[in-house]
Amino acid sequence: LNPISASIIDPYCGEKEKKIVTFCRLEPQKNLRMLIDAFEMLYEEYPDYELNIYGEGSERENLLNYIVSKGLVNVISIKPFCKDVHQKVMKATIFALPSNYEGLSNSMIEAMALGIPTVVTDCPCGGARMVIENNKNGIMVAVDDPKAMYEAFKKIIVSPKFAKELSNNGVKIRDKLNCKKIAKQWKIILSVVTLASLFSMFTGAIFAIILGASPEMVATVLPKSITTPIAMEVSSHLGGIPAVTAVGVIVAGLQGSVFGYLIL
Repeated sequence: LNPISASIIDPYCGEKEKKIVTFCRLEPQKNLRMLIDAFEMLYEEYPDYELNIYGEGSERENLLNYIVSKGLVNVISIKPFCKDVHQKVMKATIFALPSNYEGLSNSMIEAMALGIPTVVTDCPCGGARMVIENNKNGIMVAVDDPKAMYEAFKKIIVSPKFAKELSNNGVKIRDKLNCKKIAKQWKIILSVVTLASLFSMFTGAIFAIILGASPEMVATVLPKSITTPIAMEVSSHLGGIPAVTAVGVIVAGLQGSVFGYLIL
């Protein structure tokens, strides 16, 4: 999981502004037309709301033209990405991300950490599912379904109590994705991988010699401090089998990769 930056500003607990926001790359993957379509439906019922999109990318001009075609230029804006984007969006009523596919979105977890009720698509590769409990700390909707996103927006707007629950539960992401916790998890993973690699080197060296590689050949491929004593000892018990092929060394490498994968 990605950690939350330790420098992120505190959650905002005051009165919300009637704004829906997103901050992301303006690329086809983000499917921002879906967000515009969802907002258009909402605007028909709640004309006092506006949509602010922060970001840069190849879709900027296409999105601007799409907004013009909808007649929504007065209520939808595309703003350049800025370093203080968290300050700009923290008072928003809703953060939305309508991606077609996404890993664990940094903008999503940052919005949650800021206490902004969050609506995202339940898209491949499942990043949102890793942190969002639907209708508890955020809302997930189907990919490319603007009506479902509009309904999620409306659900938040009509129920301040529900919006507050999403906000309060979303902020808990700060603890779950705390930098120190994530670093500790990575330390455990790397320790396991290291142990798996050492084990595979040990068994791989033995297997390589059995298949015909000389101790010297094994020692040139694997760390000398570990494998040379092992290789020499095993070879002496096997009668010093001469090197006939490098197959054993290749098998040792494959074994290490497979073993590390199985451990993880």
